[in-house]
Amino acid sequence: MASQLRRERSSEMRKKHIGKLLRQARLRRNLTAEEVARRCNVSRSRVYQWEKERSVISKNIEPLAKALQIPKSKLEAENIKKD
Repeated sequence: MASQLRRERSSEMRKKHIGKLLRQARLRRNLTAEEVARRCNVSRSRVYQWEKERSVISKNIEPLAKALQIPKSKLEAENIKKD
């Protein structure tokens, strides 16, 4: 039970980290959520969902990494949901 709780907390921390990472990278590059969305072929609301600690589906990792100029491997390491 305790190990399951630790895994859940760890997952929550990664969720918060990936959202914060995405938002900071977007703002550092002076991009709007609309611009990132267009580059990733998703809706603006999807970008906001990613930034609010929701997962990024693996098919979106590469375009997102390119749009935000973040190494793909860094996003993959922080991602919490695969297809």
